Amino acid sequence: MSEFFRLWWSDWASFLRMGRYGVYVWGSVAAVVVALAGEQLALRARARRLCRAQLAAQVQEEAL
Repeated sequence: MSEFFRLWWSDWASFLRMGRYGVYVWGSVAAVVVALAGEQLALRARARRLCRAQLAAQVQEEAL
């Protein structure tokens, strides 16, 4: 069981380099984080627009 928890890298610099593939690994991680953040912002904006449209329709319906 202790083999499972053993670190594969000797230091943080080796971890960040990821065997010379660090640029690709961390670039991919950054791209996913940016995409998820953009999706979250788009969903919030869509929910806000929907709430405003429902409120406008409700106000218009009450005015009649």
